[in-house]
Order: sequence, then structure tokens, then C-alpha cells
Amino acid sequence: MSDSFKIACPMCGQHIECPNELYGQPVVCPSCHQQLVVTQTSPDSFAPCSPVSPVIAKKMEVTKPPLWNIFGLVKYHRERRSVQAALLRESRAKYVASILDLIQRGEWALSLENVPLLRNEKVFWIETAILYEWKTVGRRYERSLLSSHGKRIVEKAESPVAEGRFIVTDQRLIFASDEQAFSVKAEKLVNIHLYPDGIRFAQDGRKTVRALKFPQKNGDVIQAILNQAFAGSTEGGVIASTPTLADYVAPVKKGPGHFSAATGCLFVFLAFFLIVCFYGGCAEIRRLQ
Repeated sequence: MSDSFKIACPMCGQHIECPNELYGQPVVCPSCHQQLVVTQTSPDSFAPCSPVSPVIAKKMEVTKPPLWNIFGLVKYHRERRSVQAALLRESRAKYVASILDLIQRGEWALSLENVPLLRNEKVFWIETAILYEWKTVGRRYERSLLSSHGKRIVEKAESPVAEGRFIVTDQRLIFASDEQAFSVKAEKLVNIHLYPDGIRFAQDGRKTVRALKFPQKNGDVIQAILNQAFAGSTEGGVIASTPTLADYVAPVKKGPGHFSAATGCLFVFLAFFLIVCFYGGCAEIRRLQ
């Protein structure tokens, strides 16, 4: 029996040699730096890649055109990029399916250190995550042109407050870091919004929504695990969103303010221009009469 075995990264296809004690543990690919979990059913054998679909195989048979055929080269490289993307998606889907199959058979559980677990609680996934919370990012005083009094404006935005581990178990969602730590039971989750690079979820009895960003963008894996682990437990269910969490993180929330000085000047100028046009038009009408 050998002391190590090989796995293939589902994102880039890089072969990684792992010691036997890492079986079932998260590792980082040295090529694409994506986190993956060893899912070999037998640590002593390396399972070769399964055959690709007929559509992808047919596209891979396209020969490269000669250099003088510029349009053919453009089409060829476009097809190659689409084939590579399809291969990555197919490999990723098989990787996720293998994890779900092990979870369903009860053979999938990760080891966790320095985080206390409940009785009979199983860890399904560990992901590096950054916690975002609404914070005050600035204060300013804005005066109104139409009033002698101004108003203090407080600007708020979702800002990173802690970096740690986001842990998915069969009973809870856990965030553990040196700065902050919390856990939410499945029955307390109101709804979950998953993104390729993060997650948002509301908690029963808590007004603010929690937001976590995943630097390694394993949102699709977490979505599949949550759908299987928390099936029927969450009130709103797991919602997958195509946009990234970065599209929604850090919008500046401004309080209601007054007209700025530039807006006020423009308003006064337009009013004066309309008054001059009105009186000028009236004068022209009287002259013609």
C-alpha cells in the first residue's frame, strides 16, 4: 500500500499527489489555487477522467486552419476556448456530484479543529470567507441653498470586518475567526442567497442580513451541499444568483440630504431663464398687436 495517491483538480486538471492522511480533507491546487476536497473513493488508485460528452468531443476534433485563413483562426480559437470552458464545467459538475454521492451514503465528513461541534454533527465543507457588515464610512455636513440650516449626512457601506472559516455542517452554518464567530442552526435560517463568490442569509430574530465573500469562489459547491443537507429545513430555501456578491457588496448608503450647492444654482438659473423667456414673449406679443 503506497503512502500517497493522486487526484485531478476539477478546475484546471492539474494532477496533485496527496498523502493518505489527507483523504477527505480540503487542499489547495498549486496551479489554479482553488480549494478542493479529496474525493477518491479508494486512496490506493487514481481514477482517470471519464469520457466527455459527444458534443464536446466533436468540437475537439476541429483542426487548426492555416495562418492565411484569419477568419478561420479566429473561429478556431473561439471554439477552443468554448471547449475548454465546457470541459471545466463538466469536470466541476462531476466533482460536485461525487461529493453529494458521498454525503448521501454517509461517507463524507471533514475533520475540524478548534471549533466545538454539537452531538453527532458532521462537517460537510470548510471555506475561507470574509465577513461583511454595515459600517459607517464617512460623515459630512451638507448645507442647503434654499435654507439657512444644513444637515449632517452619515454614509454607510458593507465593509470587511473579519476573515476566517465558513463551515457547513448537517445542522448549522458556522463562521469562525479570531475577531468574530457565530453559528446559525438550519431551522433559524429564513432564506439563503448563494453567489459564485459569496453568500447572504437572513436569520430568524435578527434584523440585519449576514454577508460572506468567498475568495476561492466555491459558491456552486456550497449551494449543492446546502440543497442536500438543509432540504426542507430552511424557510426560504437556497436561492442561486448569477451575479457575484461583489456586485452588491459595499454600496454606500446615504441618508436623506438637501440639494447640493451646484444643484441649487442650476435650479435658480433655470427658473430665471424661464421668467425672462416668459416676459420677453409677452413683450413681443404686445409689440405685434
